[in-house]
Amino acid sequence: MKKVPPGTNGGVSSLGLGASLAGGLLIGVTAATSVLIQLALESSFSWQSGKGVDTFLSKLNPGFFMALIVAGSGAGFFGSLLDSILGATVQKSNYSTKKKMITYKAPEQGDEVKTISGLDILDNHQVNFFSSLIISLATGYLSMKALW
Repeated sequence: MKKVPPGTNGGVSSLGLGASLAGGLLIGVTAATSVLIQLALESSFSWQSGKGVDTFLSKLNPGFFMALIVAGSGAGFFGSLLDSILGATVQKSNYSTKKKMITYKAPEQGDEVKTISGLDILDNHQVNFFSSLIISLATGYLSMKALW
């Protein structure tokens, strides 16, 4: 690990990883809350017969809700790491000596641009797409294996 200029593809910070974990946690809590609301609405149709509360409580599984929250948190955290790994390896980062910053544009006249990391295989949009696709499929697969 080494310190890199701000904006370098694949750069990782503790603040960024913490934000990814918090974002994933928020998604997991939102998913668990949505399922809880759905169960409550489904059970409300049975309340007329007096079985609604029993039906609702019988469907509550704390382990399932915790799994949703953990899956969301893990997807956020590991998705961020995967995005950084792909960005550092298959996305080119150039440093402009004139502007003293990372640049993604063609060099201007009189500007020396050095490649500091990555291969020129994918652009930022493609890295984001593939990291999202891979982590989504992996999270779905692992969740199915864990819950069913």
